[in-house]
Amino acid sequence: MTEKLVIIIKPEPRDPSRPPQGQRYEARLEGCDSVLCVSRTPFFDAGRALIKQGYDPDSRLVMRHDGSATQALRGKLGIAAKLTVKEYDDGRSPPTFARYRPFPAHRVTQKLAKTDAPE
Repeated sequence: MTEKLVIIIKPEPRDPSRPPQGQRYEARLEGCDSVLCVSRTPFFDAGRALIKQGYDPDSRLVMRHDGSATQALRGKLGIAAKLTVKEYDDGRSPPTFARYRPFPAHRVTQKLAKTDAPE
C-alpha cells in the first residue's frame, strides 16, 4: 500500500504592488503549517517540493482546496513532480501538460547586495 499525501491549497493574499499574473496558491501538506510552495501550478510544484523532502515517488498525491473535501487533482507523486502546465499566447490553444524543465541557472543574473559591513 502506497502512502497518500494530501496537499491543501488556498489563494495567496494579493500584493497590490505586484501586477496581476494569474492567481497563485499557497500549498501545504495536510496537517502541517509550513508552506510547500506558492505557485500558479501548486499540484506540480508541491510534488517537486515533496520529492526534495524525501517522500516516496510512488506515493499518491491528492490536492484539495482549503475547506473542501473534494479531490481537485490526484496522481502519482513521481509523475506529478515531472510535469507542469504549458500555456500558449495565441489565444486559441488550451493549456496542456508538459514535461517540467527547471529554469537554467546560467540564465539567472546574480546581484549581490551592498552591506555596511567593513571590508
